[in-house]
Amino acid sequence: MYIHIGYLKHQVTLRKHMPKFQDDIGSIIRHQRKSMNLTLEESAEGICSVSYLSKIENNQLMPSEKYIELFQEKFNVDLKRIVPKPNEELLEDLIDLLFYKEKDNLNEKNFIGMDYHTKLYRFAYYVIHKDYKEAKKAYYSINPYMKNLTDLELHFYLYLSAYLLKEEGRINDAFTVLNLFKKKCYHYKLNMLIETEKIILACSMNKYPYVSLNYDRVLNNLVNHEVYHLAHEIKYIYLAYMSQFLSLEMLNEELEKTVHINKDEKNFVLATYHYLSMQYEQAFKLIEKDAYKEPSYYLLTLMILNKIGDEHSINPYLEKEMDTNNAQEFLIIKYLQEKYLIKKQETVGFIRDHVIKLNDLSDRRLELLFWYEEGIEEFKKLGFYKEATHIGQMIFSKINDLASLRD
Repeated sequence: MYIHIGYLKHQVTLRKHMPKFQDDIGSIIRHQRKSMNLTLEESAEGICSVSYLSKIENNQLMPSEKYIELFQEKFNVDLKRIVPKPNEELLEDLIDLLFYKEKDNLNEKNFIGMDYHTKLYRFAYYVIHKDYKEAKKAYYSINPYMKNLTDLELHFYLYLSAYLLKEEGRINDAFTVLNLFKKKCYHYKLNMLIETEKIILACSMNKYPYVSLNYDRVLNNLVNHEVYHLAHEIKYIYLAYMSQFLSLEMLNEELEKTVHINKDEKNFVLATYHYLSMQYEQAFKLIEKDAYKEPSYYLLTLMILNKIGDEHSINPYLEKEMDTNNAQEFLIIKYLQEKYLIKKQETVGFIRDHVIKLNDLSDRRLELLFWYEEGIEEFKKLGFYKEATHIGQMIFSKINDLASLRD
């Protein structure tokens, strides 16, 4: 299942008016209609016009008692009995759980229903529990109801969608989704989550113009509202991003000023600096103990050991592979397993088939630099200079595109 950004953009564009009602009659009718594989024309036949039914489904009209009874008979559902009132408190609870990154005691049984509110809340429930397989199913279940969503619910839905895309390694798509709905989000907690996530994604992509224009504003806003856990998160990500621009002395000064950064995070930032500075032994010493802390640490460890070139050091890490939902991280892991564990004499076939032909390059600068260096080295080794040039051009074009301010 693939999340199509073009479809999301189209649906947001079609949503010209905010729904006039928050009752779930319209979304339940749509649910039953789709479950019965009926078109709007087939469903409206003998009851009302197609446009009238469409407005009901999109919460633009509330049907009268007469039409409710006709729809109940048509769809074999008791709309008067089963229609719940929107649980606004539950929406607030779900936003709080994402905002404070807290554990919850929610019961999955609370998220079973035909109305669009329940479908949206179920999506959030699976994201919070990091059950991305079920979250993706829930994402698709809410797709047809985007016109039913209030402005707040749409902001929430797009944030959850971006979260899924980020987990898959589609960083630029996640950033694009967070910019699809141009209306300001007036829910301050959700707005802070969205603004924080944009900075994190921009740093990952090396989107310098966006970071330079927005980082201080977002950080100051978080500090002014005493949201220190999010302020700490973006400062840590920002320092890892800035490691490419600062001297070691300046970077250490910034790390010392950041009171809440822990030792593991400090070591990750410094390991990133030493990796970019081609001081691979020093980088490995800093990250060695935390290699399995999370996928980003594990991947940096592999890239460092690949540069050191000692298969006895890298093989144990490749044999004890760390799980990841990120397709780009998974691709690098598989490539290095082929290079060191399978010991294929030529790895250009892998690079040609999985990087050049698919043209599905990573959105992270570190991963792009990895493929650039591996591609140039492996192709030149065999005298394939044309392909070496081609992959270099592909990657630099991608880096330039990511760095731009285009959404």
